[in-house]
Amino acid sequence: MTSTTQPALALTTTPTSAADLHHHQTDRITIRVGDGVIVLTAIGRIDRLTAARLREDLLDVWPACAGILTVDLSACTYLSIDAVHALQEIWRRPTRAYGRLRVIANHPDVIAALDAANIPRVRTARGTAPAAPTVAASLSPALVSARAEEDRNRIER
Repeated sequence: MTSTTQPALALTTTPTSAADLHHHQTDRITIRVGDGVIVLTAIGRIDRLTAARLREDLLDVWPACAGILTVDLSACTYLSIDAVHALQEIWRRPTRAYGRLRVIANHPDVIAALDAANIPRVRTARGTAPAAPTVAASLSPALVSARAEEDRNRIER
């Protein structure tokens, strides 16, 4: 009898700046917070057990998120219903500082699960890594507009 194992969920992060503000590491999940941006990357299958761990860690970081929390599922091949529920729960929870959730997915099964749950997502081209969010992307549109107006006024002087 041949046994095959599916790759477990691997959560990694994309550094957002040279000086990360906070770093927390557990056995399978690394969370880096810097410049108001958190990026979690899931690789492989998110089954029921790994979804529980994902939920715990998302609930730890989301309430204090002031910028963008990006959940990168572009290399994920399976999303359990528990993982979908965890993302829905995070999506519906308010943050202290109006944080935003961004979900990136490529695999048709993962996209179908997100769409069925009405979780908005960003789609990237297959085989390319999504660009890391910038500090400017985490700013509110009103703040960006106000800063642009200040810059125009300085240039005109």
